[in-house]
Amino acid sequence: KFKRRGGRFYISPADYRRQMEQQLSGVQLQEIDRDTLFLELYELVSRKVPVKADLKLSLAQNYMMKGPVEVLPDSILLRGPENELAAIKEVSTEPLELTELEEDFSRQVSLLIPEEWTSINLDISKVSLKGTVFRFSEKMISIPVSVLNLPENSELKIFPNTIEILCRAELETLKELQPNQFSIAVDFQDISE
Repeated sequence: KFKRRGGRFYISPADYRRQMEQQLSGVQLQEIDRDTLFLELYELVSRKVPVKADLKLSLAQNYMMKGPVEVLPDSILLRGPENELAAIKEVSTEPLELTELEEDFSRQVSLLIPEEWTSINLDISKVSLKGTVFRFSEKMISIPVSVLNLPENSELKIFPNTIEILCRAELETLKELQPNQFSIAVDFQDISE
């Protein structure tokens, strides 16, 4: 039987002594070292928080990532006391280091659960980290520099009048790139003497 005093719950010595003697039939307790058992009771709530990957990647030479690393699932459901959940902004994974990557990857990684989370439950304990890696190619594209807002009867010499852009992407993407997809301009109104 719980009793309540203010906002705290407790079990009196007589009550918990009787409960223990009932469970230990035929045994009589001589002494109990605690006078009263105080209990901390709280309402459980659920909260969804994002998962942050603690991931160090290094790619092999001439390789790139295609998009960001996927974290699956990208968030998890926590259940526990509201006052403890309020302070949690994210859950991190255990550290993972992948080096000299040349191909796609998928790894199961445990979530990092701090020791002080004794009253917090997670709906899962592991997530998947996935990434797409590809060998890139390079293409130089020459782009002419144009002038904006040039007053009439004025002339402006630009040096250099073209800019070389180094593009790195998959070969199929580079084949489709054209100079007219880029523009580089100088605004005459932004020029100060």
